[in-house]
Amino acid sequence: MRKRILLFFLLLLNYISSGYSLVGNTYIANFKIPIISRKQNIEIEFTTNKHANLKLDGFINSEGNVYYSYDKKNKTFTYKADDVLEKIMNKYFVSLNDMYYNESDDTQVITIKSKLVRIKQKIILKRGEPMFPQAPPLIYVD
Repeated sequence: MRKRILLFFLLLLNYISSGYSLVGNTYIANFKIPIISRKQNIEIEFTTNKHANLKLDGFINSEGNVYYSYDKKNKTFTYKADDVLEKIMNKYFVSLNDMYYNESDDTQVITIKSKLVRIKQKIILKRGEPMFPQAPPLIYVD
């Protein structure tokens, strides 16, 4: 009986530890941009296991896509921003320096780096409700 209980807990632990999925999750963060001290909001929604939608609101207002792959073993991302986000990063002389997922507290951590000044900023995105919810479809009644 003890062996069965132990086996059950081992299987349950294995299922839980490998069961993290980013798809369908939304992560948000609010921070101040270094030097100019203006507020910026970021929302990233993982729509598939290769695609995420990134929305910016505040000093920079835009929306773009990130194509990524996630290595569960090392908990690291490889990513490529679309042309919209690349243009924004080039315009403001910023680059994505690092991006990883912290399973223990279910947060995304992004580090951005300025190309002009030697400044890096770590942004911690917490799982939450979308800041920009989808509007419900309009229904017309005659």
